[in-house]
Amino acid sequence: MNANITFSLSKQGALWARLAFLLLLMLWLAGCEQGRSTQKETEERIASSISATSLSNPDVSAQQERSSRLQQDVEAYMREFQPGPLPRLFQTTRLYDRNGVLIAELFNEGRREWIPLAQISHYLIEATVAVEDATFFTNLGIDPMRVASAALQNVKQGEIVSGASTITMQLARNIFMTPAERMENTLERKQLEAQIARDLTRAYTKDEILEMYLNLLNYGHLAYGPEAAARVYFGKSAAELTQAEAILLAGIPQQPAGLDPYIHLEDAKQRQRIVLDVMVRKLKLTAADADALYQEPIVLAGEPGLAPNLAPHFVQYMQSKLNAQLGNDYVARSGLNIYTTLDLSMQQLGQEIAAKTVARQQARYGMNNAALVAMRPGSSELMVMVGSIDFDNEAIDGQVNVALSPRQPGSSIKPILYVTAFNDLLISPATALWDTQIRYDVGTGIPYIPQNYDNKFHGLVTARMALANSYNVPAVKVLAGLGVDRMLESARAMGLQSLNRENSQYGLPLALGEGEVTLLDMATAFTTIANGGIYLAPTSVVTALDKQNLPSKLATELLNADRPQQSQRVLSSGAAFVVTDILSDNTARTPMFGSNSYLRLSKPAAAKTGTTTGPRDNWTIGFSRYLTAAVWVGNTDNRPMNGSTGASSAAPIWHDFMEAVLANPTLLETLGAPTEDTADDSAWAFIPPPDVEQRAACLPGLACRQGGEYFTHDWLVAAGASGPLGDMLITAPTQLVHPAAAWLPIYCTQAGGTERTLTKVGGLVGFSKVAQARVQKTLSNLVNGPGIFRTQVEPDSGVTNVVFFPHNELERFLQLARSRQRGDAVNVGACAEQHYYTVQPGDYWRQVAEKFGIETWVLQMANAHAMRNSGYLQPGDRLLAPAGILIEVNDNVQRYTVQSGDTWAQISQSFGVSLSLLAAANPEIMRPGFLLKPGDEIVIPDTGVSLN
Repeated sequence: MNANITFSLSKQGALWARLAFLLLLMLWLAGCEQGRSTQKETEERIASSISATSLSNPDVSAQQERSSRLQQDVEAYMREFQPGPLPRLFQTTRLYDRNGVLIAELFNEGRREWIPLAQISHYLIEATVAVEDATFFTNLGIDPMRVASAALQNVKQGEIVSGASTITMQLARNIFMTPAERMENTLERKQLEAQIARDLTRAYTKDEILEMYLNLLNYGHLAYGPEAAARVYFGKSAAELTQAEAILLAGIPQQPAGLDPYIHLEDAKQRQRIVLDVMVRKLKLTAADADALYQEPIVLAGEPGLAPNLAPHFVQYMQSKLNAQLGNDYVARSGLNIYTTLDLSMQQLGQEIAAKTVARQQARYGMNNAALVAMRPGSSELMVMVGSIDFDNEAIDGQVNVALSPRQPGSSIKPILYVTAFNDLLISPATALWDTQIRYDVGTGIPYIPQNYDNKFHGLVTARMALANSYNVPAVKVLAGLGVDRMLESARAMGLQSLNRENSQYGLPLALGEGEVTLLDMATAFTTIANGGIYLAPTSVVTALDKQNLPSKLATELLNADRPQQSQRVLSSGAAFVVTDILSDNTARTPMFGSNSYLRLSKPAAAKTGTTTGPRDNWTIGFSRYLTAAVWVGNTDNRPMNGSTGASSAAPIWHDFMEAVLANPTLLETLGAPTEDTADDSAWAFIPPPDVEQRAACLPGLACRQGGEYFTHDWLVAAGASGPLGDMLITAPTQLVHPAAAWLPIYCTQAGGTERTLTKVGGLVGFSKVAQARVQKTLSNLVNGPGIFRTQVEPDSGVTNVVFFPHNELERFLQLARSRQRGDAVNVGACAEQHYYTVQPGDYWRQVAEKFGIETWVLQMANAHAMRNSGYLQPGDRLLAPAGILIEVNDNVQRYTVQSGDTWAQISQSFGVSLSLLAAANPEIMRPGFLLKPGDEIVIPDTGVSLN
C-alpha cells in the first residue's frame, strides 16, 4: 500500500475513498498485523512501554492509589512520545491560605484536576460513552461495526467524514501522538491507533481507560478533564453535575473552541441536542426525557467558576518564587496543593485598612497607594502581602507590587544601624552623642551637612533618645564611626538583600535611608530583631501535597526550596533586645512624636517611622512579640506627597492593622498570642534575654531610661572596671594640659598624676576593637574637611610636605569644645600623644584655627587660658592643637591616570586615601564640581595605611 494514501480525498476521489476504507476495515479486522517495518517498530516501542509501565504498577483496589498510578503512567508515556515542558501531564496547582481557603489557581496550558472515575458524574460517563463509543465496555479497543458504518458513510459522502475511532483509540492518540501527528489522517496513523488501542485494552481495565480518557479531554475555555470543566462552567465538582449539565459537557470535546458555552452557548446547546438524540437512539433516554433535559436552563457560573485570585500580589510573588526554585512555569503545571503561610482574613484586613486610610488622606497628602507586609516572628512566616490598595486600578499602577519595589526607607533604616553599633560595642544606649552640626566632604564639591527633621540641634543626647526621636545627625555620626561597609554587611545579614549595589556606591546618607530597599526586606530585617538577632529567610509555604493531598517528591523539593537555609544568629540577643526596648519606649520618643502617637498600641510594641525627601516614601515598621508589620505609603510613580510623614500617613495604617489583629481572637490564636485580655501585659512584654543587665547609669544632665538602662553583657565585660559608662568616663592618673591654668579642667593621662574620673573625648569608638583600629590605622574616605598644611620644602625641588588632619582628630577637638560648654571636666587622652602649637608673631585666632581645619571657637574652648580681653594671641602662647600626619609628596610617589567614568570618591576608596588629602596633593586638577578628565594624572600620597 502506498504510504502517501490519506483520508483527505476530494469528492472526485470517491472511488479511492471507498477503496481506502475497505482496506482499513480489512486491516483492523485482521488485527492490523501487516504494517510496514517502520510502523511495526513504533508499535513495538509503544507496546513495550505500556507493558513495562503496567507491570511495574500492578492494579490495586484503592481508588486513590489507582488514580495516582494512572497519572504516573500517562506522564511517563507523554514524556517518551510527546516531548515538551514538564510535567507533560499538566495539572492546575492550587494555592491555599494557611487555613485551607483557596486563594488562587496556577495553570499554564490549561486547567486540569485529575479525579478518579468514581468522582465523575455517572450522567457524564453515560453521555460520553453513548456519543463517542457505545460498545466501549465490550469492544477490544476497536469496533468493527463502527468501522463498517463509517466506511458506508464515507462512501455516501464521497470523502472521509468519520474515522470510526473508539474511546480507546482516541486515548491512544492523545497519549502517544504529538498534536501534529494527530492531524495526519493517514491510513498508517489509523492503523497505529488501532494497534495501541488493543495494547491498552490488554494492559488496563475499562474503568482505568475511561478515567484516563475523560481526564485528558479538552472541554474548552482552557478546561481539561471533567473536574476543571464542571468548576469553570458551573462552579461545582464533576460529581455534582446535573444530567442536563453533564450532557452539555459531553458534547464539547468534539470542538472545544467552537462549543465553549461562555462564547458559543447556542452552538453548545445544539450539540447537546445531538447528544440527547444519540442517547435516545441508544435507549439511554426516552424522547420525552431528552426534550425535558434540553429545555432545562443552563446557568453558567461566570467569574465564580473561574480561578479565584484573592491575594493577587502574593500570588504573583509565589509564582515568581516557585519558578525561580523549580524552573519556569513548572509549578503551574505540577498539580500541587500548596498551603501557604498567608492568612486570608488578616490579608483582607490589611487590604481594607490600607485602602480606607489612603482614601481618607489622599486629598490632604496627595498619595494614591500603600503597601503592607506582615510576618510572624519566630518562624518568619509571611502572613500578609498587600502590594497595592487596588490590584485592578490602572490609574495607580495597581498591578505593581510595591512590597517588592525598591524604595528609599528614610529613617526606618536607623534601627538596623543602631543594632549593629550595639552589637559591635561601638555604643551603648546610654552613650552620649552630640546632635550638633557637622559637615562631610563626599567628593562632589558640595559638602554633606545632615539636618534633623525639625531643623534643630538637640545638643548632647543619649543613643536611646537619638534613636527613639529619630535624630538624623547622631545617626550619621554613628555610621561614620561604624563604617559603611560594616553597616551594609550587617544589614544584608539581617535580610536587606535589596541593598545590592557595590559598597562604594553608598555613603554616610545610608544612615538616613539613601539606599533603596524593599518593604519585604525591611519587614524581614525587623523580624530578625524581633527574633532576638536570629535571621530566618521569609517562608511562604506551610506544606505542599499532590492532588490526592499526599506527600510527593516534588512537594518535598518545593518545601526544601522554600527553606534554603537554617536560621543564623547575626546579632547578639542583647543588642536586639536593646533596640527593641528603645523602639517600644513611648516616654523616650515623646519629645518628637508626642505621648499618644500612632506608634503606641494597647499592647507593647516596638516601631519606627521613616520619611524620605519630597516626601516620596513614608514608612512605619514595627512588631509585637507575635507579629511584625511593615507599611509603605506614597505614589506608585514616585511623585512627591504634600507635607506628609511616616508618622502621619503610614503609622495610622500600621496602628489600625495591629490593633485590628489584637481585637480578633481567631487571628491571635493563629499567631500563638494570648487570646484573653489580662490585667497586665506580661504575656506581651518584651522579655530581657540573659545577656543584658539593667544598671542605673547615666551622665548627669541627660535623659536616660526610667528604671535604669539596659546594657549587653558583652559591653559590660569590655568596659570592665570602668563601668557601663566607660566609653564616656575614664578614671586614670592625670595632670593638667595647661599647668598654669588650674581653673581650666582639661586633663591628660599621665603616670604619677592625680587619679580623677573625667569625661573622655576622643571619637566615637566605644569598646569596638574594629572601630578603634579604624581610628588608629586608617583614614576615612568621607572626612570632615580637615585642615591641610601644604608647604614647599625647597623652591623647584618638586617636593611638597602635606600635614593632614583626619576627621577623627578634628571630631575629638569638637567634642572637647562642646564638653567644656557643658562645664564638664575632660580627659583628652595620653599626655604624650597631645600636640601643641607655639604662637608665632602675627598669628591670630581665626588664622591658626583655619590651619587646623577647625572653627575658631573650638580652638578657643580648648585654650581658654590664652583668651584675653583684647582677644589677641601673644607670641609664645602654647596652644593645644589637633595632631596631624606628615606626608611627603615627591617624584617617587604613586600616581594614577584617570579613566573614563572615574570619580574622586572612587579613587579615594580604591587607594585608601581621603578625599581632602587627594585634593591637597593635586590642587592643579581640582576643578569646579570635582570634575575629572580622562588622562588626568593624580598623585596618590603614601599614608602608610589603607582602608582594608
